[in-house]
Amino acid sequence: MAYFGIIEFCSQSPTKNILVKPRLKVDLNKISYKEGTGYKIIIYKARDCITEQEWIRIEDILISNNITHIAKSFTVEDFPFKRVNTYLGYRVKALLGARLLEYILKRNLIRSNPLYSKIGIIDGTINLTLDTIYPLVENVTDLTLFTYTPEAYTDVIEDIYQNTKLSIRVCPPNEKWLEKMDIIFDIMGGTSYLKYIQPRAVYVYIVPPKESIKHQNTGALVWNNFDVLWQGNETTPEVVEAILMWILF
Repeated sequence: MAYFGIIEFCSQSPTKNILVKPRLKVDLNKISYKEGTGYKIIIYKARDCITEQEWIRIEDILISNNITHIAKSFTVEDFPFKRVNTYLGYRVKALLGARLLEYILKRNLIRSNPLYSKIGIIDGTINLTLDTIYPLVENVTDLTLFTYTPEAYTDVIEDIYQNTKLSIRVCPPNEKWLEKMDIIFDIMGGTSYLKYIQPRAVYVYIVPPKESIKHQNTGALVWNNFDVLWQGNETTPEVVEAILMWILF
């Protein structure tokens, strides 16, 4: 039976319950959810100090314990695993876009009338973009897709119009339209468009920014990341995604 896991790094050595490999210490602690059992994997070494050979040993430990689905925070560098699946939580964040929209409007976090809010999506990968679009279409009246490849979405936009009568505006990212948006969902993870966003707008990163946003933001409310409630407990999108993918596969 396969399991999911959450990796944490700790520079302080443990005193018990360790799996020891040469110059590498790993602690496996069971965590339980309604869907099944997973593991919190504590690696007693700083992330930046782990060698290539030690990463191979870590993966061997995971595989030997049937831990094949790992949640990884966007604040941690990639894990160089070849046999273990890693999940960043981006798909869960995309699918929760409609719930975020509901929260934003309920809390009056934007400057305009919620009924006429202008929603923008800056596209990234096709799958993540579609995961963001489809939950939103039943809840918006004004939606703009910012993309340099409009032909990739022709069939999708036509299908949405036929089923919901929502006409999605499609255009390249540009100052004229970006500054009109009340809420932006950014799937690209860039920072260059923030300078066009007006105060009292909300900018949500589905894919976290690759650079600092400190000098780009003009006063918008920016969300780089958020927690979610799962079975009544607060957790992160990457953990939920790892659990869901573990259930599916």
